[in-house]
Amino acid sequence: MVPHDNGLMAEPPLQFYMMKNGSTDRYQEHRPGRWVAEDAWPSKTVSSRVYSINSNSLDAVPLIETARLLSSPQTTGLSSGEQGSFAIVGDLPGDQSLDAFGSLQFDTAILDEAVEILGNVEVEIELSSDRRDALLAARLIDVAPDGRAYQVTLGFLNLTHRDSSERPEALIPGKRYRVRMKLFGVGYTFVQGHRIRLALSSAYWPMVWPSPEHATLTVYTGSSQLTLPIRKASEKASEQIKFPPPLKMDGIKKTVLRPGLVERSVTDDQVTGEITHRLFIDGGVFGDWGRFLIDDIGLETEHCYERTYSIKPSEPNSAKAKMTQSYDLSRGGWKIKVTASADMTSTPTTFELFAWIEAFEGNELVRRREWKASIPRDLV
Repeated sequence: MVPHDNGLMAEPPLQFYMMKNGSTDRYQEHRPGRWVAEDAWPSKTVSSRVYSINSNSLDAVPLIETARLLSSPQTTGLSSGEQGSFAIVGDLPGDQSLDAFGSLQFDTAILDEAVEILGNVEVEIELSSDRRDALLAARLIDVAPDGRAYQVTLGFLNLTHRDSSERPEALIPGKRYRVRMKLFGVGYTFVQGHRIRLALSSAYWPMVWPSPEHATLTVYTGSSQLTLPIRKASEKASEQIKFPPPLKMDGIKKTVLRPGLVERSVTDDQVTGEITHRLFIDGGVFGDWGRFLIDDIGLETEHCYERTYSIKPSEPNSAKAKMTQSYDLSRGGWKIKVTASADMTSTPTTFELFAWIEAFEGNELVRRREWKASIPRDLV
């Protein structure tokens, strides 16, 4: 729109960050990798490589068919991390070995050269279920020589949506199906000496709400497949993409009255087996302050947030999600506070929701409202 050439149109139309040698640390200031460019998508530099999912391995050719049972504990997902990272301490997925117990795992041989992928990984799985409604979760993992297992990408499929999300259809117990699932798009380099792993599970809490019943899947190896979008690395100049430092505002002038705090934990009740994921934030999401004063206008403010997800290993309808947060503002002689909370549970036939909000002026409650809803489960 500006009548001069700023060089933008000379830049590659598509630019991707190609991560490499991922870490299982749950917080990272920087992820190793490089920027790469493509002239168009789909790209001529990306081609499909198909691995046969055999009994315990990923191979170039299918081997004899085996039937593997998959009935993951509902607590599978101990190292899931958040659905999307906001660079908050602890929100990245950790070592995927923690969820090996609830998963079927299939590994390549040790890589004798680097493997670079760009795009959507796909799985095609031959399976049957003993229930009308079931879930399949798939994770692509980079396994280092010392056994550390880094989550590269993942995907989920409600198996009643195997053909269509507009017209879901219940499974027929015992019937064999071939289902296809795309994992989230990714750019990643598996380095020489590592292994590529596919992990399958029938639960992934708390990222996915469990099916109404605890299902057992039968996965048929030999005919099941993993397809990777293999990118041929290029030495052309456009591969040497460099960006200037990002622009950064100075931010508001403030005085910290109470430092911020982030707590994140996964606890195991040794009596009931219940697993609880908890996140508590006192400020801290976008800075290291809890309560602070905005100097220019004399306004004090704070924001506290707590979220818990709990479930028992064999009881999908023990799932509970609870979120509570509060905002507090004060200046001079006035003070206001708003606190809100929402709970979600389920039965085999409904989702049960309860929410409330309270408003305070000073220390006086001036308004409270509540909402309740019972939502029928329609093949979810």
